[in-house]
Formats: sequence, C-alpha cells, structure tokens
Amino acid sequence: MLTECLAIAGSIVTGTTSTYVSLNIFTAFDKVEFEMSYPVLHTLDGLSECMSEWLFLAKTNFHGMELNLPWYFGLFCLNYSFGGIASLITKPKWARNSYFPYVTFSLFLLFLQGPLSFMADYMNMTNESVWHALDKASAVPLTILELSK
Repeated sequence: MLTECLAIAGSIVTGTTSTYVSLNIFTAFDKVEFEMSYPVLHTLDGLSECMSEWLFLAKTNFHGMELNLPWYFGLFCLNYSFGGIASLITKPKWARNSYFPYVTFSLFLLFLQGPLSFMADYMNMTNESVWHALDKASAVPLTILELSK
C-alpha cells in the first residue's frame, strides 16, 4: 500500500497516467514478489486518501502466511528501544543547547516505538491487528522528528 501511495505521489509530480510497481522482498525463507498495476490518481485528494488507508491498515502483506520466525527475530524489532537507551546514555553535546526534544524523543523510542514494533512486526506479523496501525502512527512523527534534528 505504501508503495502505491509513493507511486501516486511520483505520478502527481511527473504527470504520468499509469504506474507499474514491482516489489521484491527477500526473507531468510523465501523470495516474496508483489507486482501491482493500477491507474494513478492525479490529485492530492487521492494521495491523501491512499496515505490514510495505509496508515490505518491493520494487516501486512504477510497476512495469513505461515512464518516460523526464530526467536531472535523479535530482538531486531526492539532496536528502537536499544537506540533509545543508547541515545540517553550518550547524549551528544549539540543536544544540550538545542530546542530539539532529545530526551523525550529517546524515551519515545525506548518505551513506545520499540514495543509497538515488536508487537506489530514479530508477534502479529501474519495477523490482522491494531498493533500495525499503532506502529505506523507512532513511526511517522518519530521519523519526522529524526529528520528535523
């Protein structure tokens, strides 16, 4: 869904009338390939609608698949929490005199984004779950904050 939205955004800029998207995902188990062909919307309303659908989508492309992920895969989802811990321990000098909410950002990584990512991407990867929408809803503002540093 996000790939479709990005293609729609690209078509608004370039003025194209159709788009073909091919996405290959390689996992430790199989190669999963998604190919989509669809008409492109040429309005910002279409882009807004597409992004809203993606943000509130409660399932992933792996919905219904049987994945036997190793236990340590869940640790990768907690990297946000590990990053929050590391950033609290090694606070850079620039953050001391900055208006950037560095400590708050680190705490959000530690206590919000890490657990949400774990619940969405490990515990419920193949299930329809509200964790997916919550994960994306917290990741978007945190990404914008990261880019504003």
